[in-house]
Amino acid sequence: MAMINLRPWREEQREIRQKKFYIHLVLAVSACLFLVALSYLQTTALISQQQQRNLLLSQEIEKVASEMEQVSRSSLSPSRVINRLQSIQQLQVNRSLITRLFEVVVTTIPSDCKLLSMSKREEYFFLEGLAASNDDISRFVRNLDESAVLEKTELLTLGSDSAQYPGFTWFSLKALIQESSGNNR
Repeated sequence: MAMINLRPWREEQREIRQKKFYIHLVLAVSACLFLVALSYLQTTALISQQQQRNLLLSQEIEKVASEMEQVSRSSLSPSRVINRLQSIQQLQVNRSLITRLFEVVVTTIPSDCKLLSMSKREEYFFLEGLAASNDDISRFVRNLDESAVLEKTELLTLGSDSAQYPGFTWFSLKALIQESSGNNR
């Protein structure tokens, strides 16, 4: 049998395998470096976005803090705010009170009476006028007491001034405005 020397062929095959191994090694290392670079870029992009969000949040927090500081330095204390709210609520409740007072006066005044003035001070309604007789005045007082808006009507003054108003009796009334009258309607 003939002797074939396979050593040079084996050496050649070993070199080819080593070249392939180094090529695969370089490809693997370069793929790993590419993946590391890609993950680094992705991470830095995420960090940059988060820093922008944090900056925006810190700016908004500063705005809110300055607004809160302005509110705390505001001249309106809680008691003043509560007083204002109560005043506004009271105005809302009594909003149509004057209209109802005029309606009551117009519907209850006898035909022989004439009003000269009307005024409201605190919880009282004052009326001054002229009447043809004392019966008209007493009927007017009774009618005002029976109304849903006024109560405790009192005759303050009564008199005749023949020079200024001949044939008429001058009168002055005071009536208490009912507290519940602001809640009607």
